[in-house]
Amino acid sequence: MAASIHAFAGRHGRRSGERDLREPRFQRSPWAQVTCGERQNLRVTTWEGVKAVVIALSFTGGNPEDIRISIEGARLMITGTVRSRFVRHAIDLPCPVEARPIRIEDDKGTIFVLLQKA
Repeated sequence: MAASIHAFAGRHGRRSGERDLREPRFQRSPWAQVTCGERQNLRVTTWEGVKAVVIALSFTGGNPEDIRISIEGARLMITGTVRSRFVRHAIDLPCPVEARPIRIEDDKGTIFVLLQKA
């Protein structure tokens, strides 16, 4: 019987003499800096890339549609209601960004804010 294409090709799944073609870590990750924080019911993760800043907002007990996002100077302002309580958070941005954030929501209630660097 002929060998299957899924058959084990040797130790670690490689043929003898074949090299592992992994890229160095700094080339695989386009983000220069990742920071995480937690404020009351809001969990904030920030990624700073070459051309953009991405902020992920995860919170419990609220509807993502009730959250308003705006930029005031060098801060991202988050306002809305969570558990029938008005909340307001300010996140200091790591660099100057353009004033029009792009908002993306996933099915788990996480809001991703994409900010293009100025």
